[in-house]
Amino acid sequence: MSEFKILVCVDGSDEALKAARLSANFARLNPGSELTLLHVLDDAASHGEVPDNPIYRERKKAGENILAEARKIVESEGVSCATRLIVGPIALEIVRLAEREGYTMIYTGTRGKSGFKRMLVGSVADKIIRYAHCPVTVIR
Repeated sequence: MSEFKILVCVDGSDEALKAARLSANFARLNPGSELTLLHVLDDAASHGEVPDNPIYRERKKAGENILAEARKIVESEGVSCATRLIVGPIALEIVRLAEREGYTMIYTGTRGKSGFKRMLVGSVADKIIRYAHCPVTVIR
């Protein structure tokens, strides 16, 4: 088992990209750590989207691009990582995944982007802090 199993929430915001860089630095300083970048497509904004729907495909592609950008940052720090893209209520899916898969820490930004740029300090980051079973590092 790795020393730390790190889940990094990325949404394309500057804060999330900083979280990716800082989590990579932490992983590099703690050999044996595993790092996973996670992007959640908010189902509240999906309006019943299904995989063959053009809007869903567009949102999924945007999420994949966000993950690719974050992966470049992590790998530039000399750290390898996995990526995950899931659909659901953002905070709930992050907390569920972290607990179900035994992550030992979560990194997230204070502000996010989800479709339109919006403040998430009082919603997503706050919910992750409140309900996560493990330590949460919030980057601003």
